[in-house]
Amino acid sequence: MDEKGHVDFKCAANCSNDHGTIIAIAIRHIHESVRFNSHNILDKDLKSDGRILISALKHAIEENPDIIHMSLGTSKLKYYLPLKILIRRACKKGIIIVSAASNTGKISFPSNFKDVVSVKGDGDINCNQYDFREGYFIASNNVMDIPNIKYIDNYENYRGTSMAAAYITGQIAKIKSERGGEARNIGVLLKRKINI
Repeated sequence: MDEKGHVDFKCAANCSNDHGTIIAIAIRHIHESVRFNSHNILDKDLKSDGRILISALKHAIEENPDIIHMSLGTSKLKYYLPLKILIRRACKKGIIIVSAASNTGKISFPSNFKDVVSVKGDGDINCNQYDFREGYFIASNNVMDIPNIKYIDNYENYRGTSMAAAYITGQIAKIKSERGGEARNIGVLLKRKINI
């Protein structure tokens, strides 16, 4: 991002953490036939600037994916309206938004928007299963059960709602694949398949 807040997505910066790689592995563990288009916006401490988040989401929506997976969010109210507008735009295009809730329990966006598949984590759920409680899909908050994850350094330290959201994104990709790409009312379809 330059001094005026402009984000250049053609600039390929070196990845400073394995977060995105682990998310992709978790999604593919649930449904192998997924094609990714990644927007690497997290720094080495897994933080980002809200303006970068907004720019990345705009860019992702323009690419017309089936699903936008967001392993992050913000509790800053100044980003509430811009995110709300972008989420509405994505939904009008038929894009499914999956968002990790805050690990701290704070209200965060976009996970608290009604048109978003909001996800929390639970360490007692197997990574192949999920549940729905109090308005959130609940999935495993770690990657310990994924075969072949051990080649990633410090994989055991990756825990939280980001991992849970990845498993739910994989479940949605699987449902879309089974239905020939058509998956209206994804929340209803997800709930029907809970722990089958």
